Order: sequence, then C-alpha cells, then structure tokens
Amino acid sequence: MIIRAIRSMTSIAAAVAMVASGVAISQTPAGSTPSAATPGTAPNAVSDVRQDNGRTTKEFVRAATQAGSEEIAAAQLANSKSQSADVKAFAQKMIADHGKADAQLRQVASKKGFAVPVGPASEDSRMLIQLKEKSGATFDAAYARAMAEDHQKGVTLFQQAAQNPNLDRDVQKYAQSTLPTLQDHLTMANKLVAAHASQPVG
Repeated sequence: MIIRAIRSMTSIAAAVAMVASGVAISQTPAGSTPSAATPGTAPNAVSDVRQDNGRTTKEFVRAATQAGSEEIAAAQLANSKSQSADVKAFAQKMIADHGKADAQLRQVASKKGFAVPVGPASEDSRMLIQLKEKSGATFDAAYARAMAEDHQKGVTLFQQAAQNPNLDRDVQKYAQSTLPTLQDHLTMANKLVAAHASQPVG
C-alpha cells in the first residue's frame, strides 16, 4: 500500500510539472520570449496547482494513516504474544508514538476536510494475519523484520511528502515534524532484527 502511494505521488508530481510547463508555453505569444511574472501577481500555472493539491495530499493522508494503524495493531499483537522484553518495549513505544502521530494527522486532516480511513490497508491486514499465526521466538523474529520493512517504506513516504511543494502546507509540516520519529523507529527496528536474527521467521 505504501509503495503504491509513493509511486502515485511521484507520478502526480511529474504530471504537475508537465502541466505547468505546457500552460506557460501556450500562453506565450508567437515570436516572443516568456517574461518574468509582474510583482504582486502569481504565475497562473503554479498558483492553480498549489491550490488544487487535494489529490496528492489525500494520497499521503490515506497512506500515512493506514500505515500508522498497522503499526499500532501489530504492536498490540506483540504485547500479547511476545515474551521478549525488548520486543514488548519496542511495541509499547510504537503504540505511544504512532497513536500520537495519528491523532495529530487526523486533526490536521479534519481542518482541511480530508477523509481519514480507519484501520490498516488490506495488504497490511494480511501481514497481521500472518503474525497472528506465529508464536514465541518465531513471532519475535517475524515482527522485528516486518517493522523494519514497514518503517523503511514509511520513512521513504514521509521524506517525499516533506519535500513535495504541491502538498497542503499544514500536512507537509506534519510530515516534516514526524519524519525524525520514524527514522528513530527504523533504527530501533533494525536493532531488533539483529537481536533476533538467530530465530527462524517461519
């Protein structure tokens, strides 16, 4: 789900650039060269694109919310199934941090009128089902690896959002402020993978 969202947002950004270029060219009289914008006026193409950024923003809001829901659901599962102190500690931090981030994003999205999905995406749910089938050390290894993979995707998603000029400004600020937390999570998850590397994933 996150990968599809990343590809979609990248495609949208490319399309925006092509549209802006086409508009600028079509508005230039034959035989003349484009001139700089008059002070106090906004270039039409760029202005329109930045105001009509709903699709790009909605893609990110949906992907970020569903990813956060997956992290919380998986962490709750780890709290109940794992017997390892480090796995439980990581899971508790995921619940606290992603719960806070989810509340912040929902607040911003509500102000902007963006619908926020409830629960993980279908493919994320399949991962949760697979985790439910595991137990003991096998569960710990599988959970650690899943969290490392998911947080790598999450960091990529938030990095692109943080640098995307066509994203809603408040949503972009949310991505920028949340990114360091996800990067910390990724570091922690990779350490968890190393700690349980000797265990079979199953």
